[in-house]
Amino acid sequence: MSRCFLILAFSVVLGLGGCRPVDREATPLVDNSASQSGGPGLSGVYEPVPEQPSGYDATSPRPAPDMNTRTEPTGTDEPSDTDRGASEADTVAPVTAPSQTADPEDRPPDPEVQGSKTEPTVEVTEPAEPETDGVTAIAEPPEERNEVDESAGEEAATTTDATASDEATKASEAGRSATPSDKREATADPEAETTPPETAKPGPPPAVEPTPAPEPETKWHKDWKAFYEGYAALLKTYVDDKGDVDYFELRRKRLDLIGVQNAMEAIKLAEYEQWETAEKAAFWINAHNICALRVVVDNYPIKPRWPFNLMYPNGIMQIPGARTKVYFRLVEREYSLTEMERDRLLKQFGDVRYMFALSHATRGAGFLRTEPYYPDRLDKQVDEQVRRFLKSPRGLRIDRDAGVVQLSDMFIWYKDTCIAKYGQVRRFRHQPDDVRAYLNFVFDHLPEAQADYLLNRTFTVTYISYDWALNDRASP
Repeated sequence: MSRCFLILAFSVVLGLGGCRPVDREATPLVDNSASQSGGPGLSGVYEPVPEQPSGYDATSPRPAPDMNTRTEPTGTDEPSDTDRGASEADTVAPVTAPSQTADPEDRPPDPEVQGSKTEPTVEVTEPAEPETDGVTAIAEPPEERNEVDESAGEEAATTTDATASDEATKASEAGRSATPSDKREATADPEAETTPPETAKPGPPPAVEPTPAPEPETKWHKDWKAFYEGYAALLKTYVDDKGDVDYFELRRKRLDLIGVQNAMEAIKLAEYEQWETAEKAAFWINAHNICALRVVVDNYPIKPRWPFNLMYPNGIMQIPGARTKVYFRLVEREYSLTEMERDRLLKQFGDVRYMFALSHATRGAGFLRTEPYYPDRLDKQVDEQVRRFLKSPRGLRIDRDAGVVQLSDMFIWYKDTCIAKYGQVRRFRHQPDDVRAYLNFVFDHLPEAQADYLLNRTFTVTYISYDWALNDRASP
């Protein structure tokens, strides 16, 4: 009976809200059994379960009971129906109501508390971040998670994934929209590059200036280069158009002549034997003229000698042994001026034209050119020399009124060579063999008018005395 009375009294207290709340921070009593079933709680009043605020931890531990408050014993060891219901509620929901303690003074309940609803207050304490030495610590998720955490995490992850997906989609769309223009800006249009520029309207062609004809390419042996360059510079400096030489100035600067001579003497016999015919002939013509200059320069001014001054004017013949006893070393052998002329040019080549390319340092021989004789132009050069010589009074004179043709006595020097080459030609057969040979040689180098006169007229052939005077520019 007493048990029933106690139960009824306890129920009245709960229904009227006479229980005074414990003076501590705790979550108000919520009847989980009523909230789960949707019916009235222990107080007999229908109370809906308040929505939990965001971040509420449903699995947070139950607040510890106040150790200063004591609970009245019930006088029996059996659990009451209320305790049994509370126990059942604890097994259903993860959140349980705090322990309730009867008021020992049995004071009436506060009317303001009866039937009031108070939202639970939960203090969320963030864990302290551990100190790390420059390394970011990553907290591991708790092993036990409730349904609220899982749903909140899934919603956050879904939101994050959706946001990232939207950003990626926008970026890709922006990239696709920007790619064509960027490519057009970064890469030039190939068609634009290959498009030819606009050409100007055709107008009158520009005036073309006539280009001078290129000089013929000089061909010589590789070892001749230094020799030809030095010799060409010397001839242009000291020889005039008449073939006269400035011996006075050349003696003062004889090193120019000696340098050319040394380059000529440096050519070896083995190299010379490998040359072509024109190269060898040009070499001996140039060598003879250079050596004649050297003989005069070494004895300039020339002093007359008796009795040679009675026969020869002041010139190379006044120098003792100038033509026969002064030797020069060429292609590893020694030669005099006469040996170069007779043994090399006449016997080896047999070309009379070469004799008119030698100056002999006199005014009776061929004119000294202002350029060397080159192998690739040798035939042209010697033909010019012969025509120039025959055109001058020193080579040929024709007196039409007297019927006399005068030739230089140089032809007599080369009589045998002329007969061997020109004595068999069927012209001038009424002339002696030597004269016939001379006339045949001259006929090939004369102008047409003079050639007709020799061929169709009767004349007498005489000889011009050779002028041994020095071809000196200072001489009258």
